[in-house]
Amino acid sequence: MAGDWIKMRGNLWDDPRVAALVEMTDTSEAAVVGALYWLWATADQHTEDGFMPGLTLRQIDRKTGVQGLGKALCGIGWLAETSDGVCLLNFTEHNGASAKRRATDAQRKGYTRKMSAPDTDNCGTNGGQDEDEIRRSVELEKEKEKEKNKEETPQPPKGGRRGKSEVDPDGFAEFWTAYPRKVAKDDARKAFAKRNPTPELVSEMVAAIGIQARSEQWRKDGGQFIPYPATWLSKGCWKDEPAIGVAGSAALSPSDPLMVKAAALPPEWWKLAGFESKWDAEGSQCNWMNYTEFRDRKRVAQPEGAAA
Repeated sequence: MAGDWIKMRGNLWDDPRVAALVEMTDTSEAAVVGALYWLWATADQHTEDGFMPGLTLRQIDRKTGVQGLGKALCGIGWLAETSDGVCLLNFTEHNGASAKRRATDAQRKGYTRKMSAPDTDNCGTNGGQDEDEIRRSVELEKEKEKEKNKEETPQPPKGGRRGKSEVDPDGFAEFWTAYPRKVAKDDARKAFAKRNPTPELVSEMVAAIGIQARSEQWRKDGGQFIPYPATWLSKGCWKDEPAIGVAGSAALSPSDPLMVKAAALPPEWWKLAGFESKWDAEGSQCNWMNYTEFRDRKRVAQPEGAAA
């Protein structure tokens, strides 16, 4: 049940199979083509696939007024008789909703080519359609082509080209190279961007990673206790003070500069930088590794060789 019109070729009259039907029924082309119109229109109105239950070859002869037409149609392969009725062969290729849609699309494309030709302004023969209707069909066809091309445009594969949101922030590559546990990089990138560290802070992070990477906690059991990089960044773990004097807390040589600095760390280093508490200092990006660069709660240039 596809609508109010059916598809019939303009040269159907001269089709050799129509000529065969004329010979087999001993009638005229006009009678055969008229009978075919009734049969195809009936199938289009009452079926989806061309099968008409209850209809017999004899009924076809009676309804069309062409004796022997039903049997002749079976003879040329246009009709099949079953115990339940008759079936138009290849019906969905020529009629039905999908076939009509194909025919309509082909017609519109033909109008598009016609309107795109040099003699576009000469619309002498338009098949009964006025110029405005043809133009609307052309515009609709162009819109459909645009949508089709948009859908068929290949998209970059996931995980391939990175979007703007995945561009490494300044200093992230340095951090990522230094951090030993390279997992959940996207999460780490977001946490790093949220921190938005200065170059000085990135250097402090890398130095802290160097100390913590040699600690027992990070080295035992194959490094399974190393925090996720995003967690390390979110919690500000570079500010953690090393546990000096605890057996196995850090596998550093006593002469290591970082170990020397940690060993000489004053108990309340934040007060030397002008802060009231350790947390007050860390809120201003002052920690045990860079507290000598702060005075009166502000970061100042560190004189070369100044005492810690």
